[in-house]
Amino acid sequence: MARAREIISSLSVEDAYRVTKAFAIYFELTNLAETNHRKRRPRAARILGNKTPVDGSFRGTLVRMRSAGVSADTMLASLRKVKVNARLHRTPNRNHTSYDPSETPPHRRLSRAARPVAV
Repeated sequence: MARAREIISSLSVEDAYRVTKAFAIYFELTNLAETNHRKRRPRAARILGNKTPVDGSFRGTLVRMRSAGVSADTMLASLRKVKVNARLHRTPNRNHTSYDPSETPPHRRLSRAARPVAV
């Protein structure tokens, strides 16, 4: 962490802006990919119908556990041991102290720019 602080503190304002902008774009693209993935999962589940549920879904995990010979009692005992800790965090471009509603929100700008242009 000390090395990272050293590198960051040595950046000019212009370079710091570019690095910050690059990270903002990276996280925007990551958020878009996650959103698209979340939208694809229900469609995949509908298309599969009665076939094995989508990998990584809760239902799919239970079906695979059952087919592996894990009993319902064992599953419930395991679930009782699970502890969930909710962590709230700020995401880039979404928690502004000042926001002008007449402006396009920052998290929408890249999305619009990425749309294909009709020829």
